[in-house]
Amino acid sequence: MITWTNAPVASGNFTITATNAAGSAVCDVDYDFIADVIAPNLPAEGTYHIVLGSIGTASLESINTGGAGTWETDGAEPAWLQVEADGSLTWTRPPGSPLTGSFTATATNEAGADTTRVNWVTDPSTRALTNTAIIEAVMPEAGGGCVRPLLH
Repeated sequence: MITWTNAPVASGNFTITATNAAGSAVCDVDYDFIADVIAPNLPAEGTYHIVLGSIGTASLESINTGGAGTWETDGAEPAWLQVEADGSLTWTRPPGSPLTGSFTATATNEAGADTTRVNWVTDPSTRALTNTAIIEAVMPEAGGGCVRPLLH
């Protein structure tokens, strides 16, 4: 058996000769020492805050404290949220869709895999308004009937 300690990243070859009372044998050995691959290391869960009606991006890789991985999900993410193999998230959060949800994402590389629960939340107090946005106004009542909000 041949072992190495702290071998540098390198390639090469060497020759081994084994000898005993019956004679000897020669063997050429090629080797490749590659950098250690560290398995992904993810928190148990993380939360992303998404603004209603917004378009945005984020990266699951930013929560990975281990080696980079290829990302897959359990398929429970909403249709408006895409998860790419590199861990990037993109969304086009439509008005009227659910305010919270979650899915499971797994990062995998040659050294192993780790899983995290990804929560997404839309805070009702952070709504993006555009010219075509739906304004969700509560119509207060004042004695004689409904009072309409004044929009400029």
